[in-house]
Amino acid sequence: MEKSYAKNPPIKIDNLGNKYQSSNFCTNPQDVCPRETLGHKQGEGYYLCKYICGQEAHTEVNVINFVKSLDVDLTDATIEVEHDWVCGGCKSQCEQHKLEIKVKGR
Repeated sequence: MEKSYAKNPPIKIDNLGNKYQSSNFCTNPQDVCPRETLGHKQGEGYYLCKYICGQEAHTEVNVINFVKSLDVDLTDATIEVEHDWVCGGCKSQCEQHKLEIKVKGR
């Protein structure tokens, strides 16, 4: 069974008041993020997410793909994250779909 890694809580997309959420779905969840264990700085070592934790994609991409599968128009939608850093691949996906990235609580 796929599990979400506890460090990265679910991410939500808000589109015209409709909220959708997904998670990072690790097939090999770890108690501590391997990037931290190996001393990577913020923004580094994301290859470990797939290599060690078994993630196919980060939460941002998973929620975008989920919402797209429902054929929802993402125009003027916002993606809300609870962490301070969004990797380059996730940021690119958000830009491609014209999603505004909002850090929860800011």
